[in-house]
Amino acid sequence: MLLIVLLLVVIGDVVSISSPITPFTAYRYSTELEKGTADLWWTVDNGAKDITFELHMKTTGWIALGISPAGGMTGADIGVGWVDSAGKVYFQDRYASDFFKPAMDNTTENWLALRGRESNGWTAIQFKRLLDTCDPMDVEIKSGTNVIIYAYGLTDPSVGDISYHQNRRGSRMIPLQSYANPPTENKFADLDYFEFRLNNSIVPSDDTTYYCKLYKAPTGYSRKRHAIAHKTMIDSDNVDMVHHLVLYECDRTVEFDDNNLAEGVCDDHYKELSRCLANTGVIWAVGGDKGDEFATRCMYNTMNKNEVTLGGERTKDEMCSHIFTYYPRINDLSECFTSNHPDAWQAVSNRVSTNFNYTELIDWIKNIEWTPALAIRWQKFYNNASRVVTYNAGNNTKSEALGVLPKYKDLPIKSCQTESV
Repeated sequence: MLLIVLLLVVIGDVVSISSPITPFTAYRYSTELEKGTADLWWTVDNGAKDITFELHMKTTGWIALGISPAGGMTGADIGVGWVDSAGKVYFQDRYASDFFKPAMDNTTENWLALRGRESNGWTAIQFKRLLDTCDPMDVEIKSGTNVIIYAYGLTDPSVGDISYHQNRRGSRMIPLQSYANPPTENKFADLDYFEFRLNNSIVPSDDTTYYCKLYKAPTGYSRKRHAIAHKTMIDSDNVDMVHHLVLYECDRTVEFDDNNLAEGVCDDHYKELSRCLANTGVIWAVGGDKGDEFATRCMYNTMNKNEVTLGGERTKDEMCSHIFTYYPRINDLSECFTSNHPDAWQAVSNRVSTNFNYTELIDWIKNIEWTPALAIRWQKFYNNASRVVTYNAGNNTKSEALGVLPKYKDLPIKSCQTESV
């Protein structure tokens, strides 16, 4: 009997385009930013090094689309537009230096309106900008995942200045230059399919929750069948709450009670699910592009905090995860990660012990009196510490000494050369 455990997802209806307005032209990509409220189309012109957007929002007031460096208002490059009662389109290039109304970009005008109209209570505006404007008040649209923010007001600006959007806003992580539109439904019309759903599940108020549910796979097939495709369905009302989703294959030799399959916060069902977390079937996560080799360095600034930032699985912790789809499959390998060797921790903490105690280490780190000089020494420690590689092989977890990680050279900073759109 094959059982499958689904980790962390809120499942709902398939998203679709809501706007009643027909786009001005054909686009390569499209997505629904917010169900029944906001739709986005776009095409990248690699020759001209620019991108054309078309934003539709359910309002007759102003609408806005921005590129954010980190997902919030701070540092975001924003285009704001509206259509007046005479059908004239207005568009502004703005920049948000903090969590208040974005100011007009006083360097150059890089968001340029092309066309716009209002119909049936919706506003549609087509506009474009360069991928890289070389403007310090703009955000480059890079290859890889981009953070899109959007907002709208209920009325047009009376003197050219926008009003506060209240809660009429949202964000999405979208690889604008390599977005993969899903295949049409008729491509799979002649195939059998089955669904694993989470319906009307209550999300706790904790900052991070790992939710698990155990499913029994269908068995009513007369012969062996192969799964050739999968699709993740996340209700647009919940897309901001879901960080990643994992579908695991359970150990076939373990017997479960079909009438009492585990569901709930994962930590509350760890014993029941421990034999279901070795082999990964499908993974979905925010962002992600194709590639062969990844050399990652996480850089962050926590000078605004009065406590250390620890590595961990909560959203407020430091966490860098890479999720791969590859071929051919390596049997029983579902996870691989490195960590500092216990000997390295003992050396830096001046402790001599035969038993490495992680809890004591955390307490020691939290009580360090930090200085600029100590921060530099700490970075050198991380760069040169010996590591341990840990990987899962079936139900067995193995660890091996790895030594010091190889030194990667940063790519040279490219010079910015551009022309006006």
